[in-house]
Amino acid sequence: MVHLKREEEPGRNDSIMFAHKEARLSLIGDVNKSEVAELDSDQPNRNNRNWERWILLLLVASLNFSNTISWISYAPVGNYVNSFYGPETATRLSAVYLLVSVPFGLCGIWLGSVSGVKRSLVMAALPNAFGAMIRAYSHMSHDEYRYYLVICGQTLAAFSYPFIMFLPSKVSDSYFPPSERTLATTIGIMSNPFGILTANFFAPLLVQSSQDIAVLNNSLCVLCVGVLALVFVSSNFQWSIFCNTFIFQFFSCRGLSNENKSESKEKQYLISFKTCFTNINYIILFVILGGGIGMFNSLYTMMFEMMCPSGYSNQMAGWCAVIMITSGIVGSFVAGVVVDKKKCYKEAMMLLMIVAVTAGTVFIWTTKLQGVEGTIGLLMFAFILGFCGLATYPVGLELALECTYPASPEVSSGLIVLFGQVFSLFFITILKLYSYKIEENDYRLTIEVCRATSEDNKNYPKDYTVAFIVSYFLSSEFRAESGNIFQIISCVASMFAVLVVFLRPEYKRSDSEKKQTYLASQSIEFERKCFPPIDNQANH
Repeated sequence: MVHLKREEEPGRNDSIMFAHKEARLSLIGDVNKSEVAELDSDQPNRNNRNWERWILLLLVASLNFSNTISWISYAPVGNYVNSFYGPETATRLSAVYLLVSVPFGLCGIWLGSVSGVKRSLVMAALPNAFGAMIRAYSHMSHDEYRYYLVICGQTLAAFSYPFIMFLPSKVSDSYFPPSERTLATTIGIMSNPFGILTANFFAPLLVQSSQDIAVLNNSLCVLCVGVLALVFVSSNFQWSIFCNTFIFQFFSCRGLSNENKSESKEKQYLISFKTCFTNINYIILFVILGGGIGMFNSLYTMMFEMMCPSGYSNQMAGWCAVIMITSGIVGSFVAGVVVDKKKCYKEAMMLLMIVAVTAGTVFIWTTKLQGVEGTIGLLMFAFILGFCGLATYPVGLELALECTYPASPEVSSGLIVLFGQVFSLFFITILKLYSYKIEENDYRLTIEVCRATSEDNKNYPKDYTVAFIVSYFLSSEFRAESGNIFQIISCVASMFAVLVVFLRPEYKRSDSEKKQTYLASQSIEFERKCFPPIDNQANH
């Protein structure tokens, strides 16, 4: 008997993946079939092997990791950096990332939406590597020029970040099935705090004096150039990709053959903006998650400067960051697994955000305590802050994609990360404006470790303390500046915790996937009933 083999039934995940395509097309209206193919040209082949998507995700994570280390490595050894390059250099090297990402963030989101994942990787890896090379050359130059060279290199590397910030969400949304999305987003995003952890752990070990800055610069250069090589190899890089991205997108006039494709992509990009900012749940997430990112970034940047007046060394500040990041990575993976299974985005955000805000406020106050009590308090609240605070990051971004579906993931996630940089600048500016030099009769001058040497006038210890508002009202011993700064930051932090209660999200992406899965299963069942296999018919 001849058995005719029927075609393979469409997989459950495939039907869900194609649902994204249909929903995206419904967002941009009537486009013809050729434009549909162009819009999905960067989407993965659904028949690709499973390991290919994970390699792409690890490539994104590696680039995010190297760029983050370039950003934060100078902060844990800020006193030596300031002695080598000049006063306030360590803070400026961190702040330049924020200053660049804010004005160029929208450009990065737009380029990412029209260029795709592979080109975004190339556009991010090139300035990241070239900036590291310039920083490595800065310590070999004359004293008069080394400051300008290191700032130039850091600025160039900062141009990578706008192309990196949306990639984890875009890759997970486009390449991974629903059961793995939050986990994939977590892996891509957690490479950022893992880079901070690595920088805080190794930078104090590598840099024991001002002259050791050369070792740090060379190490960063090797890492960033190595990641660039991985991007070239893994992405099958050709210079035509580079030329098409930078020359065609910016300098060539759009021909008749490309006019419809560009217009449809731009239409999708603009309508995604409208979809995001007409959604009240997204606006709430935009504020609270962006603010949470800002609080974390400002803590990483200013941690040593806040702790050194109380006698805590570079190593202690590094250990606090290591514990914070380690617990955050664990918390993020735990939250990712739970949310993937239970789809409890709102409940997870409420719990994690409220606990994180409370722990962060107490951590900042604890930096003023000395001795065993202060050490234990800092380590304990660093653990709680990291475990809950970092876990809100991937959960919040996935919730944003759920609320704004079918808007482009690079728009909905990129805008939140971009707003986080704005809040980072806000918090760092507040800390700088309201800090004051410790007075000569302050006992902390006998225990501070802010200065590299006793003759160091570039790293004079300052008070960044943010005291409890209750203590401020009960005691007049706190300076007015400390009280004012606490009122500002505590009010903003409390606003984040309160706003999350008002979230009423609709899980649009999950609902669409359930609908598409149901329709696919009904179609398969209908086909089985109407067109049974030939061997079954013969048996009857």
